[in-house]
Amino acid sequence: MMSFKNLISFFLILFSCISINAQTKHTISGTLTDKTTGEALIGAQIKITDLSGTGAITNEYGFYSISLFEGKHTLEFIYYGYESQIQEVNLTENKKIDVALTLPAKAIEEVTITAKKKDENVKSAQTGVETLDPRQLAKI
Repeated sequence: MMSFKNLISFFLILFSCISINAQTKHTISGTLTDKTTGEALIGAQIKITDLSGTGAITNEYGFYSISLFEGKHTLEFIYYGYESQIQEVNLTENKKIDVALTLPAKAIEEVTITAKKKDENVKSAQTGVETLDPRQLAKI
């Protein structure tokens, strides 16, 4: 028969295992697209900012999926050249979050394009003319 200490140890281990398994995970999934064109953003990052080193990357269809424990999480959607987007999520069930990212509005300055003719340096069709500098002439 089990001693009282062994019995208490058994129940402590049993309850700790139950409490660890009590944390349920849910899945957040969706697609990232360009807001203007609707085109899928391939290789975009989804960072879970409150969990360092946790995140996902979109596939060739712009789809992502990540499983997290219940609770509040902050998601940051990042794609190079686009404005990132941050969303707060209270995760109590599986969620689908589709995000459309936009390109930043940048004002560019006026651009002026000028051109020169290829043969602009040719003034006349002189052939066989040699020009001498007065110093060169003195040496001769």
